[in-house]
Amino acid sequence: MRVIFVRLFLTAVFMIIGISLVVTFSINHFHQKYVFKPLFENTITFVSSYINQWQRTVKAFDTSYKPVVKDLLNVLASKLETSDELSDEQITQLLTDKLETLSSEYIERANWYLINPNGVIERTNYATDLGLNLAKAVPRYWKARFEPLKTGELFIEGLSFEYRTNLPRIYGYRRLSNGWILEVGLALDPVIVNDLWQSVDELTQKGEYIERISLYGASFAPFGQYPPVDDEEKQYFSMQ
Repeated sequence: MRVIFVRLFLTAVFMIIGISLVVTFSINHFHQKYVFKPLFENTITFVSSYINQWQRTVKAFDTSYKPVVKDLLNVLASKLETSDELSDEQITQLLTDKLETLSSEYIERANWYLINPNGVIERTNYATDLGLNLAKAVPRYWKARFEPLKTGELFIEGLSFEYRTNLPRIYGYRRLSNGWILEVGLALDPVIVNDLWQSVDELTQKGEYIERISLYGASFAPFGQYPPVDDEEKQYFSMQ
């Protein structure tokens, strides 16, 4: 009797365990398929719509301000190539005078830079960057973008955000006949991107399961008061 009782007891225990496992797996499968997956997909769609909005806004800024940078580059390059040695004050005045003739709404300031063939900023009206070696600071970018630049050729970057300050900036570059690079940078009024920052907050509030959305630039500098990106996260995003 004891043997039979033990066998029945063990059978009952195994059956209970088996039923529990089946129920657990069934609930988990149901949750994954009908709760978590739709929620995850909806959240991704929700965030993607914001990214698309951001890209459309940036494209609009590029369309508005790239022609301004191009005109400034061409005017300064022409003067530098045809005039005797210009002082820093003269270059700044040329930049200011030309900017006044262009559509300059929301432009807080314009800066110019003269970069020697080795990548060092030797002259500028933006003292913070004087002496900065771009070839060492951003070696891959320097090699890919600056080194192939031919005399008279220019390229203008899209809207970006200045490292540390997160101020919206647009930069353009032109190779001079002496091998140096002329750079012009526009600092834009942060008010033009206020709507973007506000939409981040709205997106977080509307997303029931979104705890926080953090924005970072290509250098992993945060766009605002966001926590720093750790090494593991940098490695992950660099692989994407």
